[in-house]
Amino acid sequence: MFVTGGIEEAIATAQKIAGRRDVGVNGDQMARQTLEAGLLDEFHIDLVPVLLGAGTPFVGQFAGGPLLLEGPVGVVNGTGVTHLRYLVRR
Repeated sequence: MFVTGGIEEAIATAQKIAGRRDVGVNGDQMARQTLEAGLLDEFHIDLVPVLLGAGTPFVGQFAGGPLLLEGPVGVVNGTGVTHLRYLVRR
């Protein structure tokens, strides 16, 4: 499905399709837009011990920063990865 009405319409459409399930977004632009619109409740970060030397910021610059996250409220250790879950403070 293609949505042209902005991030609010995209999230509303995704929530309608998902029903009672969670809706996730990618990092960078989508995460920044949902964060600025007040639509982001949690950050899930998969931490892998690799230093790339360059890359794209997780969210980039956004209006309203800096923002403190609450947590981690969930930590799952895997082989070569740690899954972290933080709540967005309002």
